Amino acid sequence: MTNLPLPQAGDAFLYYLDKLPSNIEAGKAGAGQRWNFMTLQAPFVRSSSYQTASQGIATNRFPGAELSYQVDENTEAYYQKGSDGLYLLGYYGLDPFGLGIKGLHKYDTPLLTQKKELQYGEGGTYETSMTTTTTLPNLPKALRDILPITPDSLRLRLVSRRLDEVDAWGTLLMPGGFFDVLREKRSEARSLRIETKVGSLPWQDITSSLPPNDVFGNHVFLTFLFYGENSLQPLIKIIMKADEQEVDKVIYQAIEPEGPVQNVMAIRPGVYAYPNPAIVNVRFEFTNLPADEYQLSILNVLGVEVWSKDYFIQNDWAEKVNISFLKKGTYLYKLKSREGKIITTKRLVVIRP
Repeated sequence: MTNLPLPQAGDAFLYYLDKLPSNIEAGKAGAGQRWNFMTLQAPFVRSSSYQTASQGIATNRFPGAELSYQVDENTEAYYQKGSDGLYLLGYYGLDPFGLGIKGLHKYDTPLLTQKKELQYGEGGTYETSMTTTTTLPNLPKALRDILPITPDSLRLRLVSRRLDEVDAWGTLLMPGGFFDVLREKRSEARSLRIETKVGSLPWQDITSSLPPNDVFGNHVFLTFLFYGENSLQPLIKIIMKADEQEVDKVIYQAIEPEGPVQNVMAIRPGVYAYPNPAIVNVRFEFTNLPADEYQLSILNVLGVEVWSKDYFIQNDWAEKVNISFLKKGTYLYKLKSREGKIITTKRLVVIRP
């Protein structure tokens, strides 16, 4: 059994986010497992902390909330404690559907997110739902274009059914050390529906009348959480892609932080290159950018463009680029908006063995 302390106001969390994890596998279920996650890497340490709910900007929207947590610069989460763990009441800021809709996103029934105790072989099921009311202009254009009608109001309804199972234990190797851990597997089935209202007519669910899309309908999300004894947060959180066959991203604790620490409220929109200096491959990590089209380019010291690529960024994104064609030396990488506005220009150093 692993005992987990619940967070208190003032507790800080230092972590890394690897958006391009390589050679990372969640592994098998069972006893005596070994996991090696030493290939994880990220450009900087992120920092966020728990506060009393009264310190949040939307505390009056969440009666009974005890804690708030800054998920990113745009979103706060609100929690209350129960006899068995920490419950998530909802979010204020960007929606958890990934559509970029700002507002109040509140669970009808609080969702247990961290338990006080974990026991190998135990688990549980949890059901809740969330309704977010918005207007047509707030919906991404790609989704507005597929609506069969022009509604006065929109309502997004998320129904979540989650199955938790503590399915493995063993030894974990990660940047910062060895740890004895329990692994909790969470499989969440989500159904996202869209409802519309026109004039005095009642709300109507139009999900089934939409053309095929990757947003609405039924989806399964798989997450693996690795806990050490007395972990305030998971040592490692592995988030799988929708097909459940490949790791999407990994959040891991900064056990021995290296490099600059960025508060999540202070991470400016832009792009970061790492490793830097780079030899063959460099990762470009786009952070906190509004959903839009962007151009990333690499220039030599004379300002001549030697590489460029256009991207559509929605939420955070990362991509690995092969720079073996570049000679040893100093370059600049530049990010521009669709309108040609320069968002950031930074130095990239290329070395050769």
